[in-house]
Amino acid sequence: MFKKFWLFISNIGIDDSVDQLQQKRIKLSNQLIFYSAVLTCVFTIFYSSLGLNKINIIEAISVIVYIILLFISYLKYFKAARFLFMVVLNIHMFILALCLSSGSQMQLLFIPVAAIPVVIYNMRK
Repeated sequence: MFKKFWLFISNIGIDDSVDQLQQKRIKLSNQLIFYSAVLTCVFTIFYSSLGLNKINIIEAISVIVYIILLFISYLKYFKAARFLFMVVLNIHMFILALCLSSGSQMQLLFIPVAAIPVVIYNMRK
């Protein structure tokens, strides 16, 4: 059951007309967007246990945006979904770093997250 669900998430928006290299990029984008949404939900539970309700609002908005990005991918706007994912992910981490202050050391997470899209995606295409 999980495998079927994972294949569904990975293949959102993909049809036979897309070449194999592009399919791999789309699958990677879909998977990363889904991971981001799930991890954001997990952190929402963690922040709730700490009583950080304002951050929960930010997290809820982020989950909604990640789901919208999957819908954009479903509509076959793959490059737009990938670009917006990179932008939204960095904005999300930046806002969390601002909200949690320097005592949380959130900036240590923000720095690698900002670099990940450049490493994973070929930015020239």
